[in-house]
Amino acid sequence: MSELREKVRAALPKKVLELADEIEAFAGQDLAVKEDPNPVSETDPNPLAARIEVSHDGACIYLPDPQHIDPRDILHELLHAHRYWVEGIPQMMPLPTDNSDGNWYITSSIENAIEHMVIVPRETDYGFDPYPYWNATNAHVWALYPWPNLIGNHFIRRKDCLLGWLDYDLVTDDNVRKLMEDSLKAEGLYEEAEKFRKKMRFLMSNKPRQLACAVRFLNIPRNEARVAYLDIKTKERRSEPIPFV
Repeated sequence: MSELREKVRAALPKKVLELADEIEAFAGQDLAVKEDPNPVSETDPNPLAARIEVSHDGACIYLPDPQHIDPRDILHELLHAHRYWVEGIPQMMPLPTDNSDGNWYITSSIENAIEHMVIVPRETDYGFDPYPYWNATNAHVWALYPWPNLIGNHFIRRKDCLLGWLDYDLVTDDNVRKLMEDSLKAEGLYEEAEKFRKKMRFLMSNKPRQLACAVRFLNIPRNEARVAYLDIKTKERRSEPIPFV
């Protein structure tokens, strides 16, 4: 066991540690913990937040600063792993192209937005209040509207608006909610974003159909991504076409 992994486990409350143990017992292997080698983006509203990479043959939690260990943050990443491995919930993956390994940035942003609808409320089951974090995060992101760096990039602006609106139910501050709503109305996307949010909530028990709904609303060709299932027990990844809604 690495020193950093021991340090993280020692910081976790009993119930969160039990969740980590459940995931590892199911997988038959440890979750790795490492310092994040990637530089933090200057626009990241949460530069110290952990992240997790989950695949069909392993998972690793990355910490931007090994001296900063937030138990709620670690819980959040563990809940991601539990969904993909223990619950068998699929994720969206891009198909590689001739010029790249695929649009991982886009599929990852879709994945996070959808998964957060489920796992953020679950954090309360472990004694945490996740909502101040999401109030602050969305206050930061939407205060930057109209996002001058994205002027002219219609696809990304529209994607960020529609996916960002899925956070509405994670925001409890009325002022932040109003900021989000006013920004969407200024962008001319409020009605479509609200229709998208309601449809995605209706489909919460069916992840493949949520992904189908996302690609339809975001105007992403269905043949550019797949629904992928990660079987950690057999170390295999199975993929299927994105269904029609």
